[in-house]
Amino acid sequence: YNIRSTYRFLSKKKSFVKYMQLIVAFLKGIRMDYSRKEVISRFRVLKKQMEKLEKDKYEKRAFIYFDTISWLESKIDGRPIQDVVKEKAMQKISR
Repeated sequence: YNIRSTYRFLSKKKSFVKYMQLIVAFLKGIRMDYSRKEVISRFRVLKKQMEKLEKDKYEKRAFIYFDTISWLESKIDGRPIQDVVKEKAMQKISR
């Protein structure tokens, strides 16, 4: 119910961007009976889609507010998000 309601709300807004569409489609595709392995597989697919989307100059804005790719990496690897973000920051600093 919540996913359908969110989809309706976002579609009525003028700013229903591809970023939001991917998230809603991901949530619609997840089922409660999926194993952890299946969910992680879905996270990997979403991460690939988000990485492509991050390169789009019109969609880039959404990634400013929340580092979705780091969050997905933390879920895939089973690590805390702060460790993933810290590791990325250290890599940027060392360049």
